[in-house]
Amino acid sequence: MKKLLDINTWIALSLAAHPQHKAARQWFKRTPIAAGELLLCRPAEMGFLRLITQERVMKQCGVQALSNDEALTFLARVCTDPAVATVDEVTTTRNLWLKLGMSPQPSPNVWMDAYLAALAITLDAEMVTFDQGFKSYTRHGLKLVLLAP
Repeated sequence: MKKLLDINTWIALSLAAHPQHKAARQWFKRTPIAAGELLLCRPAEMGFLRLITQERVMKQCGVQALSNDEALTFLARVCTDPAVATVDEVTTTRNLWLKLGMSPQPSPNVWMDAYLAALAITLDAEMVTFDQGFKSYTRHGLKLVLLAP
């Protein structure tokens, strides 16, 4: 089954010094994953690159932020894993994303989660995350794999 990983899950899986690395690796080791089943979408790539080049984020992992050049090299290495496949948005994703992003309150942090949930639903993929907030999307058909920290 295809699995769309949240940005922080990609970081936790990729950085040994990340506080949630052990939990991410345990999930990875116990989950049968065939070639091309770990999906990486463009917004997640951008978020991944943005976060691993931020001093504040990387300091929490006990390492220096990567330069943009280093981050691109790091991402390229992640993408050489046969399990990893990049994926594009399908035509029905946008409408579902906008529906999932609706809120009567200003909620700027909802947009990316709503997009990733919509993409996972439209791709019929599991959403793999540490973020409890994704539970709200299960009523819309999201298959959620919630990792424990």
